[in-house]
Amino acid sequence: MGIAIVFALPVFFTSCGTADSADNPVNPVNPEQRAGFFSSAINKLIDDNFEQLKTKSWAELRIPADMFDQTAFAIPANAASDMKCVIKAGYKTFINGGSVRDAIMGKPANDVDFTTDALPDQLVAIVPNTKLFKAPNGYLVAQAWHGDKECTDMGTMRAIYWFMRGKPGIPESSFPVTGNDINVYSNNLWEDSYTRDLTINALYYDYQTGDILDFHGGLHDLREGIIRTVIDPDVMFPHSPTDLLRAVRFAARYNYTIEPVTDAGIRKHLPECDVLGAGGIAYHLIKGFHDGNMSVTYRLYKEYGFLGRYFLMLKDVLDTKEYEDYIVKTYAGLDEQQCKDTPTTLGALFLPVIQKAMGDKEWTEENLLKVFKELEESSGQNKYFEIKDDIKADMCRIWARAH
Repeated sequence: MGIAIVFALPVFFTSCGTADSADNPVNPVNPEQRAGFFSSAINKLIDDNFEQLKTKSWAELRIPADMFDQTAFAIPANAASDMKCVIKAGYKTFINGGSVRDAIMGKPANDVDFTTDALPDQLVAIVPNTKLFKAPNGYLVAQAWHGDKECTDMGTMRAIYWFMRGKPGIPESSFPVTGNDINVYSNNLWEDSYTRDLTINALYYDYQTGDILDFHGGLHDLREGIIRTVIDPDVMFPHSPTDLLRAVRFAARYNYTIEPVTDAGIRKHLPECDVLGAGGIAYHLIKGFHDGNMSVTYRLYKEYGFLGRYFLMLKDVLDTKEYEDYIVKTYAGLDEQQCKDTPTTLGALFLPVIQKAMGDKEWTEENLLKVFKELEESSGQNKYFEIKDDIKADMCRIWARAH
């Protein structure tokens, strides 16, 4: 049976938001924007280092501060203050991950995290207004609270994880590990780099010198638009399935190519994401619905089996021409509008199913929410993909207004 599409797209667009953060750029970055950092001199360093990586487990690449525009790293005042406290106490600080990646891509560093050789208890003693907490991934970090301002996550350098040790391509660690302990600290930055998920997220900015450090070809992959895991995905994904979900999400966000080994690992290990539970899976996948590149997100989520495995409300429409035509057109329009509003983009995915189930019912928010929950339960989706109540309510509000 065909799906009758009566969705008012222009009204739908008006719900789009434009919020931004270091982990959530407004638009995918195109090659022209990436080229601003990659001068011929820097490219030569990157290419020479990448040749070394082909025969070595890791190879340090340092881009000196005087080779690129330092204004790209406009550090928020609270993060700069925290790092200065740590440096004054005699320790090193390195901005890591998304802030470095986004600065190279020309995006503002609104959310800055850093790693240091200071231990967690030392950080609490050094930096005002900090506390220790255990994050969901088991890391102990210190976080500075600055009222309503952005917080700074501070983590101690990590030693190579227990499950990596002895695997091909993983160097020896000088820091002993007991059992399955992941809270083993290090004072070697290259060891910490092995705890990162993707090469483009394993970049560091030395706050003391202004240099950029790269141990796994992250700058090469950023320049070429490639998604690659730091270590063999057959080692990484079984122990950290969230990294599998993140690999696809970053590929969609930037419209990057997933290199063959990582691609094969994603396809092989997707079932292992089930251990994350309905809430954990939804947490990571829903992030893709506010990254601002929905056409590619939908294509990759479908290609890698996320939609078929977890979005069970779509099982009767996902492979139909009517649904494919509708969603491709809708997401193309939302991308043109630079829409990054999660209830809008996620709501577009489920609208045809809701539309059919509503029948002659009045499109009130209350009725829509009731029907949505019934579909979640009858399809079994809520057991694999749990959408928070506030997002559901917002989707229903948008549907009611657009009908």
